[in-house]
Amino acid sequence: MHHLLEIDSIIKNFGTRQLLTDVYLKINTGDVIGLFGRNGTGKSVLMQIIFGTMKADRKFIRLDECKVLSAPYQHARTIAFLPQQGYLPKHEKINKLVDCYLDANVVPYFYEDDEVAQSCMERRVSQLSGGERRYLEAKLLLLGNA
Repeated sequence: MHHLLEIDSIIKNFGTRQLLTDVYLKINTGDVIGLFGRNGTGKSVLMQIIFGTMKADRKFIRLDECKVLSAPYQHARTIAFLPQQGYLPKHEKINKLVDCYLDANVVPYFYEDDEVAQSCMERRVSQLSGGERRYLEAKLLLLGNA
């Protein structure tokens, strides 16, 4: 299913410092977006506002041309976000998380021709290196149904 997510007029101030000013993004289903900028320029803040985990001073978010009053992530399978900090529970094994996060018909593709995924499947998140964890988190999001 095709969706259109529009983020418009986002403003975020911290005291007298205006961090984000009238940000606009238009994102279609399947688009992979990367935000680049120096430290402290608001990349993570923008993503948190879009995802609904931080309040903005002003924002308009539309999904398929309908205004979203709550957080976009609450609309099932419409948006995926890889936060700066890891999101996988450290005590769980990768194979259990893959079964939980992905549709059953997609699970084989997670491991197919991927030595990292195959070698990590029986390990707990807490046993992974930082690079392995980030790789698997990103892969889960990309193969997910958002």
